[in-house]
Amino acid sequence: MMDYLHRMAVFQSVATAGSFRGAAKELGISPSVVSHHIAQLEAQLDLPLIYRSTRRLSLTDAGVELLQSTQRMTQAAEAGLAAMQRRKNNVSGGLRITAPAISQHPAFGGALIDFAKEFPSIKLDISYTDDFEKLSGSAFDLALRGTAVDMEDSIYKSRRVAAFDIWVVASPSYVRDRDLPRTLEEIEEWDRVKHPPGINLSHIADTFEEIAEPNASIVVNGMYAAIHCACAGLGFLVVPGLAVKEEVERGQLIRICADAVFKPINIYAVWPQNVPKNSLVHLAVDFIEAYYKRSKHLTGT
Repeated sequence: MMDYLHRMAVFQSVATAGSFRGAAKELGISPSVVSHHIAQLEAQLDLPLIYRSTRRLSLTDAGVELLQSTQRMTQAAEAGLAAMQRRKNNVSGGLRITAPAISQHPAFGGALIDFAKEFPSIKLDISYTDDFEKLSGSAFDLALRGTAVDMEDSIYKSRRVAAFDIWVVASPSYVRDRDLPRTLEEIEEWDRVKHPPGINLSHIADTFEEIAEPNASIVVNGMYAAIHCACAGLGFLVVPGLAVKEEVERGQLIRICADAVFKPINIYAVWPQNVPKNSLVHLAVDFIEAYYKRSKHLTGT
């Protein structure tokens, strides 16, 4: 049984990291050892769990079902350990967090709200901004970052805590006199509401082909402003789907480019290297990750 549990934990790390190398880095073992554990688990179950390709890993149906079980197992263990830690320490203190402005949206910001409710003795100070706040030399203890690529190695620790699918949307008025596009190549002549300012379509599209960047009718550094611009008919917007789900349901925006495939927007928690394991930072990171796993906003769930 212990071998099963250990290999299930390795399997969950592979599924959440999206690669054997990423899981190996997280677990502190070599990629070959990770591969061996997955092969042994598949042999024990007599079922394939992971499809392997040169570009990415994906889960089989059996792998998806097993991942749900391992996550319940992990959540139960985390909840038990957290309860013991809270019993040991009366958790209190202050925690300063910088997070993207879109984190104010109910679909994204629930983790921090629930954390505040769970630990009322912790004084939270949250700065919601789309400006890149550096941790070095600042008063912030923890940063949440959104990116469509892997986090670069740096002087900070980081952990992916969530991943969100991307949609392409435009207002009915903007689409009305145009043919509805299915691919990104078909909107090269359209106007784009650009957010974030420095991100081109080639950065986030899941393709090796270079994509011509459409004209930016307006560039904004705030997600809410970008959504309002798209609703006003200024052009199409590339955005995490949850951010505009209500606008699409109300008919204010329409999903387009149904055949386009994007890399997910990964949310990373970032904190200084020297933060102790029993700190409020680690407590918050563990809580945020568990929250998004329960909400099924982590890739592979």
